[in-house]
Amino acid sequence: ILKNAVALKAEIAQRQAVIGAHFNQTIDGLIFACPMREGADVVLLQQKLVSKGFLVGAIRPPTVIKPILRIIPRLGESVESLQLLCSLLAKEIH
Repeated sequence: ILKNAVALKAEIAQRQAVIGAHFNQTIDGLIFACPMREGADVVLLQQKLVSKGFLVGAIRPPTVIKPILRIIPRLGESVESLQLLCSLLAKEIH
């Protein structure tokens, strides 16, 4: 990891920028808690995204106050794939 620290930081920053561009939010690491409207069916949205090849976590009350989708933009997945996920998700929530 130390040998590749600069490259890894650049990859992380790239993924953080994609999240920021689509959702106008900054994330410190590689976990994005995408807030959903109260009463939103996050499990249904999760299933839609899974059917398109994206694995996201659906977290709902009482675990959290308001429902969220947990997105982890892994370094093992392409930035293009993350952009597609963000585009699909943005269409669903806006």
